[in-house]
Amino acid sequence: MKKATFVLSVLTLLLIASCAKTPTSGGSWTFRDLSYNVVTCNVFGNYITASNSTNNNNPTFGGVSVSFPGPNFPTTSGTYAVVDTIPIGNQVTIIATIGGVYDTAYTALGGAGQTVNVTVTGSKITVSGSNLVMYNATAVPTTDTLSFNIYN
Repeated sequence: MKKATFVLSVLTLLLIASCAKTPTSGGSWTFRDLSYNVVTCNVFGNYITASNSTNNNNPTFGGVSVSFPGPNFPTTSGTYAVVDTIPIGNQVTIIATIGGVYDTAYTALGGAGQTVNVTVTGSKITVSGSNLVMYNATAVPTTDTLSFNIYN
């Protein structure tokens, strides 16, 4: 009986190990002097969206969303200009949210020579940017910086 229990235990461990997967999405970002680690990162059409939302931080989570032109994300790697209008060609728009509420969204300012790097490998995409100036057009307009590296 001990031998059967041992064999069953070894087989169970092998099964668990064979099912373990390397994370296929992730990354991190820093915004408003706060650092976030990606919990989920998904591609929806022409958007890649990262969030650190969990059941425990629902009122305070943050997110980063990058929008590309067209109905899908790009198929080639490169440097993309950040714009604050609808993107065309090699352009993107970026929105960062804080507090889990969309009305605390910041939009990256365009026209300031800001760029992001995009790497496409098969159906996977990585987007990164450093010290991007973000603008919040609330009653008291403010600017902050965003640095990020997210991938699906």
